[in-house]
Amino acid sequence: MRHHRTTVDPTLEPPIPGLRLRPWAGDTDAEAVAELKNRAYTFDRIERRTTGDLVRHELRTLPGFDLGADLVLAELDGRLVALARHHRELESDGTPVHWLSGVVDPDLRGRGIGRFLLHRNLARARAVAAAAPSERPPVASAWLAETEAGAIALLEGEGFRPVRSFFDMVRPSLDDLPLAPLPEGLEIRPATPETARRILEADAEAFRDHWGHTELTDEDVRSVLEDPDTDLDLWQVAWHGDEVAGVVIVLVRDVDLRLLGRRRGWLDDVAVRRPWRRRGLATALMVRAMAALRARGLEEAALGVDAENPSGAVALYERLGFRKTMRYAVYRRPLDELPG
Repeated sequence: MRHHRTTVDPTLEPPIPGLRLRPWAGDTDAEAVAELKNRAYTFDRIERRTTGDLVRHELRTLPGFDLGADLVLAELDGRLVALARHHRELESDGTPVHWLSGVVDPDLRGRGIGRFLLHRNLARARAVAAAAPSERPPVASAWLAETEAGAIALLEGEGFRPVRSFFDMVRPSLDDLPLAPLPEGLEIRPATPETARRILEADAEAFRDHWGHTELTDEDVRSVLEDPDTDLDLWQVAWHGDEVAGVVIVLVRDVDLRLLGRRRGWLDDVAVRRPWRRRGLATALMVRAMAALRARGLEEAALGVDAENPSGAVALYERLGFRKTMRYAVYRRPLDELPG
């Protein structure tokens, strides 16, 4: 993560008198950003919360991100009221994806701040794309929950269209787990800091044929190991000799417990490498993961899934008692065709 001076397009006029853009001022901004995001989550009925520590971790480990130029904060009368962020990823097929995100205080929506910051984000994305030419045309991309009606309308008005859907799914009880024996020839071994990279490499390989895949980087590994919610003791890893056959990466988000009152654990990734598919391994690992969560005193399990997962994951999760709770969509448009 680099720290260059911010570059805000001077031709973009703020839509509200007194609205002032500024760069990240340091770690002290993290608490204000977390408070703003939590107000937006509550208003948009998104069951998610964050903290200053999580904001700092995300910005420190976000790929393709320049803290000084890719994040801008908007203040009104000295109070943080909005932000916009950009980062660039390269998908496995070589497509440069410029991810755009923004947050506007619910009390100030409908006054043009979101559009203003979106155009600022697009200007930054175009500058980054121009500095790193690629064979495949770059795309602008955003991730939105189905409840974010205002943001959806804004993006669609700017030419974005939904290209992929995802679900959050929840199993509301960790009781009555099915029997799910481990396939013959495999064994469960504990994850350790020394084996974490091999496990994550196997996880990334298993997802290589999935939509939007990106290759694993050193930054990705560091992000996982430095995540305050990472607990290697909960990971369920099946080995075949010296090879990782499958893994369920499990975590417990402290904010779920403290800020949402949810005694919930997450099956953050469910991955089985191709030679071991169709043998019941995913089910066996998931049941073990949920049993581990239950042993920690948790009451429910959640996961996220691609609605068009090519391995039939949605049906598998439904058979294991998970139910869809929220739909998300990725909205995209070729970067060079965007207005603004």
